[in-house]
Amino acid sequence: MEVFYVVEEMPKFNGGDPATEFRMYIAKNLIYPDEAKEAGATGKIIIKFIDDKNGNVVIPDQETLAGIEGKQLDEVVVVTYRKVGEEAEAPAEKYIEMLKEEVIRVVTSSPAWEPGKQRGEAVNVMYTFPVNFVMQ
Repeated sequence: MEVFYVVEEMPKFNGGDPATEFRMYIAKNLIYPDEAKEAGATGKIIIKFIDDKNGNVVIPDQETLAGIEGKQLDEVVVVTYRKVGEEAEAPAEKYIEMLKEEVIRVVTSSPAWEPGKQRGEAVNVMYTFPVNFVMQ
C-alpha cells in the first residue's frame, strides 16, 4: 500500500482543515472514561491513521505501519501515551489502555473525509494525531 505524508491536495475533513475540523470532531465526540477520570488519569494519546483514497479512516496494524515506515516491527507504535507535563505522573497501565481505546473508538467512527490527491489522483495519506486528556 502506497501511503503519502504530504500531497499536493491534503485531505479535508468536514470541508476544512483537519487540524481544526477533526480536532473539533474529536472534542465533541470523545468521552473521558469515568474510571480513568476518577483516578485522575491524564495524558496525551498519539494515534497514527490513514485517510485512505476512498476517504475512510483506517488505523494500520503494527506490521502494516512497519512496512509503510520501512522500520522494524519493534520500532513502530500505532497508538502511544505521553505524560502531559514533565512533572506529571503516568497513570496505571489500565487507565492508559482506557484512554487509548477511547481515542481509537472516536477516530474509527469518524465520518468520511475528502481524500487527499496527488497529480489529480486520490491517494492514501498518513496522519499522526495527538489527543489530550486533561482535568478541567
